[in-house]
Amino acid sequence: MHVFALPFAMFDPADGLHLRLAALSERAEEVAGSVELDDRLQFQKARRVIREALREDGVADDIAVRHQAASVAIAQQHCHPATLTKPSDAGRRGDPTPGAR
Repeated sequence: MHVFALPFAMFDPADGLHLRLAALSERAEEVAGSVELDDRLQFQKARRVIREALREDGVADDIAVRHQAASVAIAQQHCHPATLTKPSDAGRRGDPTPGAR
């Protein structure tokens, strides 16, 4: 299922997951802002350097885990259970690889 096939949840300040994602986003912004970039870098290289800094900090993994939890929750609310598979199930039963179309 394509990511844009699901609705985007509105921010809910009473939802702990939403609050944690917002806090992690602020942390990611701080980390990204602290990276010194050479103005001569092409944007792809600059983006890669920032991604590496986010991974080294650990915030990238934290965001990925929370994002996955949010995606699963949304999918469970809006999809028939038979159409849901875990990422680790992809390819085992003839399922397409995630993202492949």
